[in-house]
Amino acid sequence: MKSNTKFFKKKKFLPVDKFIQNVLYDKKIGYYSTRQPFGKSGDFITSPKVSNLFSEIIAVWMISTWQTLGRPKRINIVAPGIIDTPMNSLKGKARQEFYQNTTKSNLIPRAGTPDEIAKAIIFAIENDFITGTTIDIDGGWLLS
Repeated sequence: MKSNTKFFKKKKFLPVDKFIQNVLYDKKIGYYSTRQPFGKSGDFITSPKVSNLFSEIIAVWMISTWQTLGRPKRINIVAPGIIDTPMNSLKGKARQEFYQNTTKSNLIPRAGTPDEIAKAIIFAIENDFITGTTIDIDGGWLLS
């Protein structure tokens, strides 16, 4: 992790958000930037619903962030499923087949859109009576 090595030379601690940014999205070494994690050849272990270890890491980070924010009474999570975004480098027919194959067992057999995720975030922000809730925007993946 060359980019993290440089980061550690400057500071003693590596915040989780910087770590995630580096290891997932760095153009040269980032997990999502250098491979296709979904589908038959992928591993998709970054889903808290799939990997217990990742769930625990995210939980610790969330509690820490909640405490840093002064323990607000309202805190919600939007958990997207498979979303068709520019992070996926596939083009044309390969992209279409990938999303069809990846979502075919979902109750809604298609990839979600960034707009659908944005609407869920806006809903959670605008509704003052929601707190402590995870909004799963996954096309029914959890139920299938």
